[in-house]
Parts: sequence; C-alpha cells; structure tokens
Amino acid sequence: MKIKLFRFSIYCFLLIAKAMNAQVADTIYFQKYATNQRFINVQIEDKNYRFLFDSGAGSTFISEELASTIKFKKTGVLNTYNKEGKRQIFRKGKSLMLKIGKTFLLQPQVLISNELNAPNSTLPKLDGIVSLKTFDNQIISIDLENNLLLIESNQSFSEKKSKMLPVESTFTNGIEGSELNVFLNVSVKEKPLLIKFDTGNNDRVLISKETAKDLNLANDSILQSSTSIKTGDLPFMINYAVAENLTTVSKDLIYDGVFNYSFLSGYTFSIDLMKKKIFLLPF
Repeated sequence: MKIKLFRFSIYCFLLIAKAMNAQVADTIYFQKYATNQRFINVQIEDKNYRFLFDSGAGSTFISEELASTIKFKKTGVLNTYNKEGKRQIFRKGKSLMLKIGKTFLLQPQVLISNELNAPNSTLPKLDGIVSLKTFDNQIISIDLENNLLLIESNQSFSEKKSKMLPVESTFTNGIEGSELNVFLNVSVKEKPLLIKFDTGNNDRVLISKETAKDLNLANDSILQSSTSIKTGDLPFMINYAVAENLTTVSKDLIYDGVFNYSFLSGYTFSIDLMKKKIFLLPF
C-alpha cells in the first residue's frame, strides 16, 4: 500500500512539473524611473523593493540601506572595472533569495553599492539593481518597447524562438569570474566588433577610440583632443540579417563599443542564459 501511494505521489509530482513547464512565461512589468531607466519590483523576505534594471551591470546589487535593513552579511570585496576601465571595489555578501514576479531567484553572490541614490535627489529611492546575472540559468525575453520582461518556460521559448533570428554573441564573466557581461557580435564596414548589451546606457551608441581609429573615423590627434568625439552614423550589421544606421560617439572604453537603450528598445531579445544564446525579433 505504501509503495502504491509513493508511486502515485511521484506520478502527481511529474504531472505538476510538466504542467508548470508548459505554463506561459512569468510576466514582469518594467516601470519608468528616469529618462530611459526602468525598474522592477523585487520581493525580499516578503517585502517589496524597487530595483533598477540594467543589463550591463554585470551583477546583482543592493543598496547600503537595504543591506543594513535585512542584516545582510558581508563576506569580502570584489574588484571589477567599468566600461571606461576605471577600477571599482564593492563589498560583497553570499547568497540572497529574490522573488521577481512569481519566480524565486537565488543569488549566490550580491554586491553592495553606496552610489545608487544621489544626495538630494528628487527621484524615488532605489534599493538595488538587477542585471542579466540576476537571471542566471533562466531564459528571459526583454521587450523594452512594451515594458515587459518575460521569464520563459521551455515551451513558451520554443514557440517564440521559431519566429526569431539567432544573434551571434559573446558571454564573459569578469576578472574574478562572478559577473555576466553580454556582447552582440556585429560588423561595421566589414570589421567584426563586440558591442555590449547595455540597457543602462542612456547615451548614444558608444564606440572605443581604438575602434574609431580602426574604422578611419578620426585620427589620433582628434581622438586625443577630447574625452568624447562625435563619430556620426555607422552601419551596424547583425548576423548579415539586420542592418541599423546608428549615431555613435567615441570615448575611452575597454570594449569595442556599447549599445544603448534606444537601440535595444527597437527589438525583442530572448536570452538563453543556460545555453548562452541570444535571439531577436524585429518590430
């Protein structure tokens, strides 16, 4: 009798798991913060907090105030570099469970930032930052135009993927192996480039001064004369299927370039963070 009951329990569990896998994606709604910045609501210990969404942040961050509120245990420091090559040192802690929508996301490591809220700012307080790293081992779709972030099931992603274009991409994990930075492999004037997927970039599309020089957009003396040089409209080719003329600015960067919110909002992107693959759907 016990064996039959056990088998029946297993059978019910498998049916529930199958049904859950077939459910539509978990839908998260972006809310406007400032200019093109968007935030989402995140639950920690059954309380709601406001987290900025920044696909280029590389890690999950919480504010100093939130770390104090939840008595977050600090375990050391992490060294990283921003896009300009400036070294940054953040305190870090171990694991933290986030609930975003209906989905629980265990963060093995969280960084603490004391720069989330500017002094005397009239903007609502931010409690943290979620990045692509926050959704590690998930499949997500980002539709900035309609303010949606979807956490996909295998079934919903399979149905969506058949209508999308694959995008060659590169995933990197930072100097200490704990970040997640995503780049789209593109070409400009037949030169291959890695351009960072960064919804937090509210500037124009950025290219490095070295890239500008290689593309014969400016000579050394012009590039060294200013920290920021307008380099005009450039034809970006993505997988020989999608072409965009994008207005660019050249700056000192450690990457070939950085895409911005404006460009990324023109497409729906699906990112398989398990298999490290990206797909896009043009509007």
